[in-house]
Formats: sequence, C-alpha cells, structure tokens
Amino acid sequence: MTEQLIKRTTITELVNAWRQSTDDIRAAFALLVGAEKRLKDTFKPDSYMFGLSRTDRRYRDYDEPEELVKELKKDAWRALVDRMEIRRVLSVKRCEELNKQLETGEGLPDIDEPSIIAMMEQTFNNVPSLIEEAVKEVFDWLRPTGLMSRYKTNTQFEIGKRVILRCLESETWNGTRVFRVSHYYEPRVTALDNVFHCLDGNGTVKTTRGPLVDAINVTPKMVKVGETAYFKFKCFLNQNLHIEFTRLDLVAKLNQVAGGMRLKPANEPETD
Repeated sequence: MTEQLIKRTTITELVNAWRQSTDDIRAAFALLVGAEKRLKDTFKPDSYMFGLSRTDRRYRDYDEPEELVKELKKDAWRALVDRMEIRRVLSVKRCEELNKQLETGEGLPDIDEPSIIAMMEQTFNNVPSLIEEAVKEVFDWLRPTGLMSRYKTNTQFEIGKRVILRCLESETWNGTRVFRVSHYYEPRVTALDNVFHCLDGNGTVKTTRGPLVDAINVTPKMVKVGETAYFKFKCFLNQNLHIEFTRLDLVAKLNQVAGGMRLKPANEPETD
C-alpha cells in the first residue's frame, strides 16, 4: 500500500527538475543581486540599506515577497529623507517622530512621483513654521527649569550671553582623551547650532552633527576650550559645558521668536 502512495518519477524527470530548478535559482539570485545593486546605486551608494538577504528571522519566506518589499520601502524613504535633508529643518521632537515612522513603516506613502513631490512641497512650504518650532524647542532647552536652573547664567525667561549645559562625556580618540557630547544630548546640541545658522540666514548646518558638536568631540581634556562661528565653549570634567554666544544679535532674535520676553513677569528686571 505504501508503494501506491508514492508518485513514480523517472530518472529523466528527476534530472530535468533538478536542472530547471537550479537554473531558476541561479537566475533568481542574479535578479536579486541586480535589484539590490540598482537600489543601492540609485538611492544611496555605499549604504547598508537595501540588503535583500537581511532579515530578523532565520529564514526568509519566499512565498511572501511583500514582507521584503515593505522593508525595502522603509529603506527607500530613509534614503529619500536623507537626500531631501528634511531633518535639518525639523525640531528634535519631529525628527524622533519621523525616525519612528521610518522604523515601523506605518503611514509611509508609496514610492511614486506624486508622493515624493508632495513630500518635497509640503516640507518646502512649511519651512518657516518648522524653523520657528525648532527655535522654540531650543529656547526651552536652554532655559531649563530643573537642576540646571540653579546656575546664575541660566534664566527661565530669556537667553543671555552664556548658558551652562550638562551634556558631556569623554572617550579616547586617536590615543588622546577627549570630551564629546553624549549620544543622548547630541541631537539637541546640533539643533542649537542649526537654529543659529538659520537665524543668521546661513541655511542649516552642513555636516551631520554640525560644527559645534564636531569641535567639542575633538577637544582634548588638556585643552578644554574651543570656538566656532557662533559659540565659544569650555568643557568641564563634571560633564558641564559652558557656552558663550558670540552673536548677541542672534540671541536677541532667538528670544524674540521664541517669546522669551513675553514669558517674563512684569516686575522681573531685565538681564544684561
């Protein structure tokens, strides 16, 4: 009875099935390699993204191509967001929301010309309000109401010539002990730098982290001090960063845009 349940297959059929299947596998792999190379070269060369073999599971289910397409769609939008430099005009909070959406893929538009153009137009049209939002966020960060408010240079109502921020750590770089901005606070320090560039009509920062973070991250512990176009800074071993603003006209703009003067009570004296 067992023999009746087994389908009889000739040697010729077995050999043909093997040859056809292996040929198909080689062709499919070649197509996958070509598709991966095309995506990388077009969207973001020399990137870790668009890896067709990357998966969180041990095996990929080749009966479910949409799972792979979903992952590739997130990579495509990550590359598009980077190329459009959208993050440069967003507040830290909006950046976090965008990164979460790119991570989950929820609500991401299709990869087509209307969706991409709509994203570009929406961002471009909202640049003034997005920058104003970023300015207010930076303003609120610079006038802390918690632990850092105990320092005389920090006020709750407007930004003065100097502020003290607790945002440093240290590491060894090229054999030298240097200060660096902690990973947690790095987006905020970059946002501060970005806001001053915008207030000066100088666009946005041109590097990923911005000149201020870049300068701090190569400051040796024996030196402690540094300067960029808009800031003088001094690093301390207690993780505090003292920043002096070199452009007080931009500080005035910051206070004006963020509404700091309106936050001050009527009987509160102005600071120098």
